[in-house]
Amino acid sequence: MEYEPAYLIDLSALSPVLETALDAVVAIRGDGNIVAWNAAAEQIFGWSTNEALGQSMAELIVPAQHRQAHCEGLNRYLATGEEHVLNRRIEISALKKGGEEIPIELSITKAPFAGEPIFLGFLRDISDRRRSEARVERQAREARLLFQVTHLASETESLDDTLRSCLQAICELTGWPVGHALIVASGNARLESAAIWHEAEPGIATTLQAATENVSFTAGVGLPGVILETGEPAWMADLDTDPKFLRKGHGFGAAFGFPIRSEGKVIAVLEFFALSAIPPDEDLLLTVRTLGEQVGRVLERKRTEEHQKLLVNELNHRVKIPWPSYRASPCRPSRERRPARRRARLSAAGWRPSRRPMTR
Repeated sequence: MEYEPAYLIDLSALSPVLETALDAVVAIRGDGNIVAWNAAAEQIFGWSTNEALGQSMAELIVPAQHRQAHCEGLNRYLATGEEHVLNRRIEISALKKGGEEIPIELSITKAPFAGEPIFLGFLRDISDRRRSEARVERQAREARLLFQVTHLASETESLDDTLRSCLQAICELTGWPVGHALIVASGNARLESAAIWHEAEPGIATTLQAATENVSFTAGVGLPGVILETGEPAWMADLDTDPKFLRKGHGFGAAFGFPIRSEGKVIAVLEFFALSAIPPDEDLLLTVRTLGEQVGRVLERKRTEEHQKLLVNELNHRVKIPWPSYRASPCRPSRERRPARRRARLSAAGWRPSRRPMTR
């Protein structure tokens, strides 16, 4: 079928729609070329009307992974009338002028013009909505994480088990493949590996583990040392270029970590590694800081409870002296001395014994 140039098609009947619609409106012919492009489409996609008219919509705004399906669907409809997406609202992605892929909501309808079908697409950028949904979902996941880890910390008797559950939960939350726990050695001067690692794939951090054993993480040395020195979470976005990161060349691009504090002191540091460079995520750092504080409070409470149990046991041991020992105690007054002492106390209080004879 031969198609007239886009500028020769009279779409004046669509002018009110094109000019007033808040959504992007894109009209194409059966050959897939654009014949209408409104101001909202210019704003969303970055192409002016003059640039867009006559261009293939598939090449202009359809991502590469969707182009074949788009062309096959258009051809199938023209050949058989079989429709899959007409008069429906779907969510898909589209391309902006600079190549950025954005999520959109799309609905397509057909209208006849000059004896040929014209397909009208109404497109809405839903990036803000997706970000809001992602933020709400992440907050829910973070809340579940805080509950899960603090609950496990309160139930287990082992610090190692608490650290292990923290590593696993945070790796699952972030999608980062490797986590590692370090504990503060005696004297609070340095950190040493607790030999507790979480790996999404077994063996992914084998060389990193070996390198970790060869570093002494004193205050300010390496990522763990920075956290020990400041008592705050830290993020290293590009491990290859960060001079403070000492374990380079093991296939990891970014790292972050946070302290677990108890009674005002850092008692452990958890660090995590990603395969590529990643810029700092302030929301994540806030979450792990809160997590470290919560776990620290749970550990403090458990230590306090254990100390109280020891005090109670000691008190019970001291108070519950066996009766034979009490009877043998030299501090217990003898039976012979007690009446004389009682009379002396009564006499001092002014009491005088009665002289009346006792009646039988």
